[in-house]
This record gives sequence, structure tokens and C-alpha cells, in this order.
Amino acid sequence: MPSADHRELLQFWGKTDKSENHARQEHEFHPLAYHLLDVAACADAILDANPARLGFLADLCEIEPEKLRCTLVCLIALHDLGKCARGFQGKVPELWPSALGPRPEPKKFIPVRHDAAGFWLFKNESRLTALGEQLIMRLLPSEREKIFQSVVGHHGEPLELDFRGGVAAIVNSEVQIGQAAQLAATELAEAIYAVFDPPGISPPEEAVPTLSFALAGLAVL
Repeated sequence: MPSADHRELLQFWGKTDKSENHARQEHEFHPLAYHLLDVAACADAILDANPARLGFLADLCEIEPEKLRCTLVCLIALHDLGKCARGFQGKVPELWPSALGPRPEPKKFIPVRHDAAGFWLFKNESRLTALGEQLIMRLLPSEREKIFQSVVGHHGEPLELDFRGGVAAIVNSEVQIGQAAQLAATELAEAIYAVFDPPGISPPEEAVPTLSFALAGLAVL
């Protein structure tokens, strides 16, 4: 699969007002890559302002506070990778990124929750799975996944996996996510990882529940 042009990654929208600017006949949006770094910067500021909380989590994870801080901030920077998915980008058709190929016809478009898409990516895209293993080391995959449920859920609690109530789950990954989106998400994640160069953490299994909810609360943005 060919590599995505990093300039194309800036075509993926992360935040938009979804309302047309009639004067300019276009939609305003904030690139996904910038949004990820914005939220990471906020998380870093929150940790910096709460050294006692950071110290508590560092003791829990049996690691130095600054190493934990770097790793947590990098994790937070990956929270919205699921927004690369076709089923998310197509929610504002006018902002469809060319990196995903032709825009789908409305009747063939299947939306997806970006948190569900993010979790799917970390489970099913091999390079993202490997990156997750570098960030969270020496845990069983099932325990590591609990932490990533919180990273991608990021709205105060870990992601629910059963999708009760008719919420759109991943029923067709090729249509809802797509190979081009998998590539874009992977290259974006690897670029972010290179920027932060985190040491990774090896939390004991008993620390996972507390760490998971701490991450979910840290990224409520």
C-alpha cells in the first residue's frame, strides 16, 4: 500500500462547525492532526498543574513521573485517530479528503462512531497494534485494550463495546473505515509517536482500571 503524503493528512477534518460560510461558500474546519496535538497540549498542561495526581499515577504504574507524563500525553494525542475513517469524514461531504479516493454516494455511505473506529484500528491495523505495544508494554492484549478503550472513548469513561441501543458499530470495515483511512491513521499515529518519543510504560495489571479512567477523564475535550 503506498505511503500517504503528509500534506494529504491535513485534509482530514477533526472539528467543524458543520455550517456553511455563505460569504466564502465553504465549510470551516480544524485539521485532525492539529486537533490531536491541541488536546495533547491541554493534557500536558493539566498534568503539569496537578503534580500530586501525576505522582499518584506514576507510583501506581511504577515509573518516574516525567516518563509517565510523556507517555500519557502521547496516548492522548492518538485519541481521535478514528476520525480518519470514511464513515466519519463523510459526515460532512464537502470536506471529504482526496486521500480517501472518490466520495461515496449518499445511499452507500455508512456512518461510524469515531471512538469505535479508533478502537477497531488499534485492534486490526498491525502497525497500530505494534505501536500500542510500544506505548503499553508487558500487558496481556486484553488488558492493553482496556487502556485503549479509554484513550479512544475519551468522554469521561472507557468506550462501551456492545453498542446497545442501535448505535452504529463496525458492520462493514471496508465501507466504514477503508484501507486508505487505515494508512492515514497509521502514518499520522507514527508521526505523532516520533514527535513525542515516549519511553512507554509497563503498568501492573492491578493498575489498569484506575489508569484507564484517569486517561478517559484527561481527554474530555
